[in-house]
Amino acid sequence: MELPWQRRLTLKVRNWLVVRSDGSSNLRMASLLDRLVPAQTKQGVAAQDVVIDDNTGVWVRVFRPVEEGSGQQRPVMFYFHGGGFCMFSANSQFADCFGRYLSRTYGAIVVSVDYRKTPKHRYPAAYEDCEAALRWAVGKLQVGDLSRCVLVGESAGGNIVHHVACRAAFDPALEGRLKVVGNVALFPFFGGEERTEGEIELSNAPMLNYIMADRAWYDFLPAGANRDHPAANVLAPGAPDLRSIPLGPFFVCAGDRDCLKDYQVRYAEALRELGKEVQFKMYKGGIHCFHVFPEIKLTAQLLSDLQGFVRSRLSHES
Repeated sequence: MELPWQRRLTLKVRNWLVVRSDGSSNLRMASLLDRLVPAQTKQGVAAQDVVIDDNTGVWVRVFRPVEEGSGQQRPVMFYFHGGGFCMFSANSQFADCFGRYLSRTYGAIVVSVDYRKTPKHRYPAAYEDCEAALRWAVGKLQVGDLSRCVLVGESAGGNIVHHVACRAAFDPALEGRLKVVGNVALFPFFGGEERTEGEIELSNAPMLNYIMADRAWYDFLPAGANRDHPAANVLAPGAPDLRSIPLGPFFVCAGDRDCLKDYQVRYAEALRELGKEVQFKMYKGGIHCFHVFPEIKLTAQLLSDLQGFVRSRLSHES
């Protein structure tokens, strides 16, 4: 993939400032470089920030189309942003843009979750916070059709999509009140103790390399756990048996210039082998999370593929 030189320069400078030699992130510097935007009405979409848990301080940014619908209740999408469980927020510019895009494109109520971050809040805080957002929607969201919900996330957020979908399937607070009809895992952040060919081949990838990924897992997983913990390696021995978990269809994507591609391919193949419905897309030349760069031609293709999946799920359940 050819990134514009301005974008390549920005990524190099950001990595130089934020990523330490051991793969850990200088979170203070990352915070300074993270462009935050307020909740506002623009591009035909209104936004509002709401604290959903006074004890944890977790909040969500709720997007809704300004124009009135046709009388039918709008579907609800839950968006979990990426960032290695340690960076970015629901009010980061890219997260605000993507949440707004989802709401405008699908006419949906979008609940973008600002879950707690590492290293202060390790596993399972992020999963608990995002599942709490689903519970909050059941009790407090006054608009939206909760029988047509889609979970969406990129990178760490894609990992969260998997785990929240599994948790929601057996959550008594959600049973009969909220239905997940589709799961979108964009470049999901999975890992394991095995060093894959992709990780070695793409050790100098611009967005993410295995040193950074290893450190993110070290900060997120329980103390003493390795990367074959079920949070990272959902196919490892000891991970929940996905056969017994009722899961809605998945859209999973990867880029062949993403160091995590091998784990992403295995994940999609395993879902299919276990009898789950999954649509998998591999984008030639795609780097990790290239969809956040609208100037890249592949982004339009990914968003078109995503629309086909999401619209089919929403129309199927309407």
